[in-house]
Amino acid sequence: VDETRTKTISAWFPGRIENLFIDYTGVKVDKKDHMAVIYSPDLLVAPKELLEAKRSQSQTLIVSTREKLRLWGLSKSQIRGIEKTGKVTDQLTINAPIGGTVLKKFVSEGDYVKTGSKIYQMADLSRLWLLAEVYESDVGKVQYGQKLTFTTDSYPGQIFKGIVTFVDPVVDPKTRIVRVRAVVENRSYKLKPEMLARVNIQVKMGVKGVINPSVIKDLWVGPMHHEEV
Repeated sequence: VDETRTKTISAWFPGRIENLFIDYTGVKVDKKDHMAVIYSPDLLVAPKELLEAKRSQSQTLIVSTREKLRLWGLSKSQIRGIEKTGKVTDQLTINAPIGGTVLKKFVSEGDYVKTGSKIYQMADLSRLWLLAEVYESDVGKVQYGQKLTFTTDSYPGQIFKGIVTFVDPVVDPKTRIVRVRAVVENRSYKLKPEMLARVNIQVKMGVKGVINPSVIKDLWVGPMHHEEV
């Protein structure tokens, strides 16, 4: 799993899980989908403070109470709804912060949670990391930005592509290998985390030895321009 595309959804305040819209792992959700409802008496306090600040027309108080609600996990639209309707509630709906797949569920309906308690762990699996083990004697040929191809037992004969984005600075003292990480597009969701793969890293050679590849700029800006073939 790409660690930069994972999210842990936690409780922002103590309360009770009233409802879980996602009640098992493996479910795909879109950004802002409803995931859970938390009940907490504490939710009645801060919204009332916001409404009192609105009545006093104190911009300082309004900004501070809005920020308090934001830190409790309320979205801008939820805060605007409180200001517009004047209604407060002791329940909060938690929405998905990203689109992705639910990997872990830590609670059940009726469970009590504390501030910081984990509720879900989810990840966007449309882009994955490939971890390749390279012998110490070959690691000098591997550079950031190199292209690689790999195959898996699950899809015989199908070749997938990736780009090297990180070379581990430490050698494993027992195996004498270095881990190399590549980014792999997975918009078809064929590839699954923890699959095994056989990797070929493309190295350019000249008469004087290895030719370093051109560094790929802005690798993380927008989608990469390669797909599974």
